[in-house]
Amino acid sequence: MSASFILPLVARGSSFVAGQWLVSNTSPFQVGFASVHDSALDTALLLARDTSRVASLSSKNNSSIYAYYSIIFFALTSAVFIYPLDSPFQPFIAGCLELAAEHAFLYNWSISRRLDIKAFIDTYSTIFKSLVHICLIKFLHYDYFHAALIARIVFSFCFFISYTYVHPPSLPVPKIQFLDDTYISIFVQLLFKNILSRADHIIIARILDLQSQGSYSFLTNYGALIARIIFSPIEEYTKVSTSSIAHLPVIISFYFYLSIFITIY
Repeated sequence: MSASFILPLVARGSSFVAGQWLVSNTSPFQVGFASVHDSALDTALLLARDTSRVASLSSKNNSSIYAYYSIIFFALTSAVFIYPLDSPFQPFIAGCLELAAEHAFLYNWSISRRLDIKAFIDTYSTIFKSLVHICLIKFLHYDYFHAALIARIVFSFCFFISYTYVHPPSLPVPKIQFLDDTYISIFVQLLFKNILSRADHIIIARILDLQSQGSYSFLTNYGALIARIIFSPIEEYTKVSTSSIAHLPVIISFYFYLSIFITIY
């Protein structure tokens, strides 16, 4: 449990230091251009795999089946959020790399439930991403936008290598099943919650120019830094620990309404 709190603090701290240097050496326009692509990828991945990750916590089925659900949903969400981008290839590759390791993530998340492993992989991947981003700009003279695209692919590659090493894929491949009512219910609730939580990013992307979006991204990321450090590990630990002692739809409903309350107020 302690590693789940300490390691995210290290990751966020490294991102903060790297962000300070990067912002001081680039323009808000470049930051805004990169944030649009990063936000589109995060939204596509979030909608594609969030339901599977929550549903796998209390499922008695092979968790690998939920990885296939995530891949199917990513094919849909990437067409909506990633394909319209000016440079969709790099974000799509990054998303595919992360989803290629989703079976291993779900095994670690829902079966072995090793939050310390997740925290370690997230931390070193984030630090390596920040270092690559800085080195590309400082030594190879990349602009902020293209360096950010490459750094995100590096993060996804570290994610893929780490999880497939810790939990290698097992055979045979599970038989694909139709989505049950519980999965669909969770998907609808989390979809609504995620739209509410990311509505500001969608609206800002529509009404502001890239320079203003860069300034907004900078302020919101730093403004939410403390909240992410403190509450993100608590949220993950609570999901994992309560899924084995309570009925899943009840947990999701509570989490759903609490998220709406926090988002609105």
